[in-house]
Amino acid sequence: MAAPAHLTQYDPVLRPVAAAYRDAPPHLALRAIACRAHAEGIPRAALRTWLISRCPGPVADVARNRALFGHLYADTARRVRRTSSLDGRRRLATQTARAVVAYLCSPMPNPEAARQVRTQARARAALAVLAPEFLRRAVEDGYDTIIAPAPRLSVALGCSTNSAARALTACVDAGWLVRKRSRPGSAQRYALRLRLTGGRGRVAWEHADLVDALADGEDHPWVRALALASHP
Repeated sequence: MAAPAHLTQYDPVLRPVAAAYRDAPPHLALRAIACRAHAEGIPRAALRTWLISRCPGPVADVARNRALFGHLYADTARRVRRTSSLDGRRRLATQTARAVVAYLCSPMPNPEAARQVRTQARARAALAVLAPEFLRRAVEDGYDTIIAPAPRLSVALGCSTNSAARALTACVDAGWLVRKRSRPGSAQRYALRLRLTGGRGRVAWEHADLVDALADGEDHPWVRALALASHP
């Protein structure tokens, strides 16, 4: 059955995004498509109809759930508004950079994790590996979440998958990362906790030069070190 003409007009804009996110979790794919639709001025109702009829599979299943689609679309619209200006993108990049610097330069707050020296060191290394991706996502997409599978992280850290998973758990226990809900079978997503507590804000101010270098992507030794950390 042929699709209505008013829907096929959106194919050149939305299909490339849908194809790029074919293997991503459906919630993430829908957000990416909605972000492009929002930027192109495609109405919300038209987007939902397009997803259901022109994007078969898990993404269409999510779109059929009216309440869930409404939540994801509204959240995406907020993110687009937040990062649609240079000031907004700069603000988000600075928040991300402040959190990264504060966490890497502060003691781990979890006493049990602190006693496990190897786990603590690996947790810091894991955050250093993930930091460039958090910054890229913040600046380019307006998101504070990334997909961080333990097998891929283990390659960058040079350790076993189980050790990488323990490092991620230590980051969560320390309050650096937040595990986000994921559908069964989909990759685990993590958010960087941007609200700094327990003196961490002061640490970020003490290293304001590093924060600015990270947020601006400057050619700085610390920025280069983080970039190298993300590669095995």
